[in-house]
Amino acid sequence: MISARKLVTSGLAVAFAGACVGAYFAIGNPSAAAKAAQQTTTVQRGTVSSAVTASGNAAALTSLAVNFQGSSAGLLTEVDAKVGDKVTKGQVLAKVDDTSAKQTLATAQASLASAQASYETTTAGETTAKAQVDSASIKSAQTSLANAKTALAQAIASRDLDASQQAASVAAAQDALTTAQSTSDTSSVTSAQTTVNNQQTALSQAEATQNLDTTQQAATVAAAQTALDNAKAASPQNAATIASAQSALDSAKAQQASTALKDSQSVANAQGQLNSAEDQLASAQTGYANSSATSVTSAQSSLRQAQQSQQSTALKDAQQVESEQGQVDTAQKQLDSQKASAALNAAPATQGQIDSAKAQIASAQVQVDQAQTTLDNTVLRAPSDGTVAAVAASVGETASGSGSSSSSSSSSSSSSTSSASSSSGFITLVDVSGLQITADVAEADASSVKIGQAATVSFSATNATVEGKVTAIAVTDTVSNNVVEYAVTVALTNPPASIKIGQTASLSITTATAANVLYVQSSALTKAGPTTTAAVLKNGTQKVVTVTTGLAGDNGTEVKSGLSLGDVVVLPQSIGTGPSGFTFPTGGLGGGLGGGLGGGR
Repeated sequence: MISARKLVTSGLAVAFAGACVGAYFAIGNPSAAAKAAQQTTTVQRGTVSSAVTASGNAAALTSLAVNFQGSSAGLLTEVDAKVGDKVTKGQVLAKVDDTSAKQTLATAQASLASAQASYETTTAGETTAKAQVDSASIKSAQTSLANAKTALAQAIASRDLDASQQAASVAAAQDALTTAQSTSDTSSVTSAQTTVNNQQTALSQAEATQNLDTTQQAATVAAAQTALDNAKAASPQNAATIASAQSALDSAKAQQASTALKDSQSVANAQGQLNSAEDQLASAQTGYANSSATSVTSAQSSLRQAQQSQQSTALKDAQQVESEQGQVDTAQKQLDSQKASAALNAAPATQGQIDSAKAQIASAQVQVDQAQTTLDNTVLRAPSDGTVAAVAASVGETASGSGSSSSSSSSSSSSSTSSASSSSGFITLVDVSGLQITADVAEADASSVKIGQAATVSFSATNATVEGKVTAIAVTDTVSNNVVEYAVTVALTNPPASIKIGQTASLSITTATAANVLYVQSSALTKAGPTTTAAVLKNGTQKVVTVTTGLAGDNGTEVKSGLSLGDVVVLPQSIGTGPSGFTFPTGGLGGGLGGGLGGGR
């Protein structure tokens, strides 16, 4: 059975033979005239190479955008570099107003000194003077508590006395009413007289209480005044002790005024009750002839008044006791607080307090360091050697800041996109000792370009030619006029000083090379399907041979087999002017079919 491959090969051979025969008879036998016009080339040994061409512009291999750092940006006070200057690493390029930065540093240094002083205070422990102040504060609080307890006891005693007096008044009024209800008019007068007597007794008791309270409160105020005078004399500089003694005196005076008011109210109330009883007695005496019903009504009124007085007095005394109890509670809390504060002051600093004080120092030191950095950054220095390519502002203008200086350079990896343009900066530094060319290459050619391939770069403006290498190939495309292209970067090797940034350059990138090989002019080969042939001229006779080719370069095609060094090969000529035109060697069909198609069996 004939294989499919042999069928295809045989078919191609028949088609090729038919085409050749048809052409031969169509144009006639190319005789001696054609032989005289034929062109030939010779198989040579040498280097075959292919290249991709493109154009671009010279750019610095490294471009560095230099900015004032962060918050150090501001009003320019000095610009020390201009375009074209060559600068060295650390050289001052410009300065901005440093007034605010100096103030911030001074504040941070003061905070650090405060934190260090606080640490020393924490670790030193309580001083003798502080212990004395704490002791005086405790004594003052104890005095205040004793005074408050005394005032509370007095309020309770006054409440109990008032309760007894008011109960007696109510009982007397009740007795008078009972008597009025069960006796004659004479008994009403007698009852009224009894009420007057009782009210006189109540008034005497109220006045006695007033006198007693006046004496006691005066003594308390005098004692508080003496304590204040002693405190001022003993420790005139101890403001805490004096303030505490003054507070005790003020409290005693307030208590004196409150008690005096209460006692005055009690005397006035008793006097009012007496006046009322006397009025009732006078009424009973003048109205002796009145009926017993009038006496009962009067007695009932007196009873109501006594009951109302009893209630109001009880309420007033309860409020006074509650107020004094609140003073005692407050004084007790103050004493407890003073004791706790004294105990805390007397205790040595805990490890946590020491650590906290150290942390405060560390934090303050960080603030100082940051402020110092900000001040240092008001002076812009060159981060590396280079040439000034651009200055974005002048003195009096505002220079913006950034997080850091940024640089751009070509990448050595095919997965990175080359960038030859300068990043935005206040000052742009470039390294003119290293130049590169970035050019856009069509996608059909870009696939053959690889990192590290050699390139020849020509500059028409200076007629200079420089060698270089491919350092970067873009992984993303750009589209220009519906043509997909990829940026390819070539770094120049030892570029001459005459080349300027921005000059136009033509690139020739060697994409493939075959050295020390046989090669022939590419147009000397004829290709029909997968078969490549050449017409070898020997002793005046052409013979078509099958050729195995290698690299198809710009200066010829590599020959792996079929031709030998020095072979003369006839260049094909075109037959016809239309799309059916055909080329073949100018020696007739003699050996062409046999040599070119014989392998189809």
